[in-house]
Amino acid sequence: MSQIHAKAHAWLEKDKFTVDTIKEQGNIHHIFPKAYLRKNGFKQSEYNQVANYVWITQPRNLQIGDRAPKDYMADVEATKYYSVENDQANAIPADLNKFDFHQYNQFLIERRNLMARNIRRLFESL
Repeated sequence: MSQIHAKAHAWLEKDKFTVDTIKEQGNIHHIFPKAYLRKNGFKQSEYNQVANYVWITQPRNLQIGDRAPKDYMADVEATKYYSVENDQANAIPADLNKFDFHQYNQFLIERRNLMARNIRRLFESL
């Protein structure tokens, strides 16, 4: 995992690293929450995509709940440790704060490209 090798912080965190989140109490979070996508007509095969997963702490996951990214990214408490650098380390598209279910497929394409970029950087650094 490129985040572990890069010693990246868990998404939307400042003191928890991805590796610690995995070992201790982390959650695999659906960036577009599955309950939110189900409510908007998406199937399991559509919302259970690797590009829709990110490691996150359990408290942050509970704060996000089943809201659209554009809604939870506007929540000051849920995003109090937000940073552009953290988004980049976790391959999060820059426009996530504007996305709802209408942009889900666009999000998947963008996130896959960002994930590939991070993996490529790791590979080239070895």
